[in-house]
Amino acid sequence: MNKFILFLACFFVSTISFSACPQGDSFYSKSVKASIPFYQNCALLENDEESQIRLAGIFRNGEKNAQKNEMKALLFYHLAADNGNAFAQTELAKMLIEMDSNPEKRERLASYLRQIKSSLNRAGDYSFKGEILHPFVLLLLASESAEQKWYYSTTVKYSSEAAKIIKEYQLSESKKQELLRAASLWKQRKMMETAKEVLSESEFQTFEKIIFPKQGKADPFLRKQAISNLKTKVENYLK
Repeated sequence: MNKFILFLACFFVSTISFSACPQGDSFYSKSVKASIPFYQNCALLENDEESQIRLAGIFRNGEKNAQKNEMKALLFYHLAADNGNAFAQTELAKMLIEMDSNPEKRERLASYLRQIKSSLNRAGDYSFKGEILHPFVLLLLASESAEQKWYYSTTVKYSSEAAKIIKEYQLSESKKQELLRAASLWKQRKMMETAKEVLSESEFQTFEKIIFPKQGKADPFLRKQAISNLKTKVENYLK
């Protein structure tokens, strides 16, 4: 994988940031290959999830005159999935399942995961972490209702396909509980990313202390109140 792309991905992803990519769209109708640099700028520098998904599709399928590249397809689905896009979460889960079942592709997947792991040291406290969630976790997140996703903005909040795939997943009860905890931690991280973006520095510090007190467990009433106040801030931020 192009290490420069991976480097950019770790540093320029933010939580609530979407933009169109008219230059990419303009070139796409004429030459897919020529559109790629424009989509990459939008995907990496502006965190445009639609560009991320478009690039993932281009590299996954080798559209027209563009060359297939599974690693780049993983990266761009990964970025869109980390934004909470349900379509990207579902497609990424499907790719992970397919690659893990193929011995040759499993090694390429392992290589990608190693590179993602190495990116963790370069990420900030609440910035893009670089982890790839278990396919079941991705599907769980994608199948949740849109109403549960108020704390992050995304163009696609629900996937009926993800809900169908989950029903076919064969996991032990203990494994399911482990993965449910992983999904909960991911959502917690997204909430903290959003809080850091929409709250002032002092407000965020107060919010963090309530959600993650240094001693003991969080007070249920104060936690509920803090999250309710954050929700109001998010709603105003997105207007």
